[in-house]
Amino acid sequence: MQLRPIAFRPAGLVHLCSQVRRPARTLSQVIVAQKSAKKPKRSYEAVIVLGGGLLPDGGLPKAVQERLDLACSLAELPAHQTAAHTHCPIVCLGSGTPHKPAVLTHTGHVLHEATACTEYLAEQGVPRLQLYRETASYDTIGNAYFCCTMHAIPAGWRQCAVITSAFHMPRTQSIFRHCFSVAGQSLWGQPDHFQLDFWPVSDGDAFPEDVLEARLQREAQSLKDWEKNAEGLTTLAELHQWLHATHLCYSVTRQAQFGTRAANDALRSKAIASY
Repeated sequence: MQLRPIAFRPAGLVHLCSQVRRPARTLSQVIVAQKSAKKPKRSYEAVIVLGGGLLPDGGLPKAVQERLDLACSLAELPAHQTAAHTHCPIVCLGSGTPHKPAVLTHTGHVLHEATACTEYLAEQGVPRLQLYRETASYDTIGNAYFCCTMHAIPAGWRQCAVITSAFHMPRTQSIFRHCFSVAGQSLWGQPDHFQLDFWPVSDGDAFPEDVLEARLQREAQSLKDWEKNAEGLTTLAELHQWLHATHLCYSVTRQAQFGTRAANDALRSKAIASY
């Protein structure tokens, strides 16, 4: 597929949200500097936002808030309004991570990352019917696979924006490109059936420098590991089989390893702080 990343300039947009629990505002009360923002190359049928962890109290890290702020801005652009004059869907991805215990709500239920993200958006005035969740995934590969099979394919969304932080974008691009291309080829005989644009949000001061450096090193290694595996995944069926037969987060044969210390030994302690 011909998928082209679109550069994101932090100064180009006025953030719609700054604090997780501040009083909600309607989108009509927020002024977005759209003219100075980098313009999309196509109209989007969905804006996809990858999760990036939760704070111990269930709040969202600054890096995740900034992803959601950008999603608000993109979905609000008139070019992405449907014939019914509603804004395009925003899809928040992610259940959690195998690297940290789940955050529980006051009722004792698991708080999924996607749920926290959609709640954040709703508090800013985004209509709840405009928001979608994907709560099956625990990593970036799962983000792409379940987003594609759970939402994009049945909904018929072909032109989508994908948002994540800059440190996470190289691996995100590779994984989403491959998963969506394989799905397009397997189902329609067209590897370019889906048109994705990638919007990286500046890392800025999202993490301390040493934490960011540790995460960048892990991202580089994880990208190499993924690209090696992806070489043998040429159909949607092969991707499905590989994911559920071998992946730590999804294989029943490995579910006893999920969240164990042994599974996290390879992850430097500083990098864990970025999840």
